[in-house]
Amino acid sequence: MTKTQLRDHIRAQKRAMTQEEIAEKSRALTELFLATDAYRSANPLYGYTNYNQEVQTAAILEQALKDGKRVAVPKCYGEEMRFIWMEDLSKVEKGYANIP
Repeated sequence: MTKTQLRDHIRAQKRAMTQEEIAEKSRALTELFLATDAYRSANPLYGYTNYNQEVQTAAILEQALKDGKRVAVPKCYGEEMRFIWMEDLSKVEKGYANIP
């Protein structure tokens, strides 16, 4: 299988998932991730705000903020992507293509 075929296959699997499946798998991944030494020692933490069928990351980002970590997420300014520091996830707004 080529890289393109693999990406198409994974994309199709993600599209077939229900919102409930995405939420459940995201909860399980969040639990596993927060229990790792890598998470505990990370500061700052660079993440992303999820879109469509991506892993839901809000719980990880919120826990990191509660744990006193600096949290940064990418934001696009035209063709340029920069990481911005987050202090409050409730201030995240949707931008280009409705991506948070």
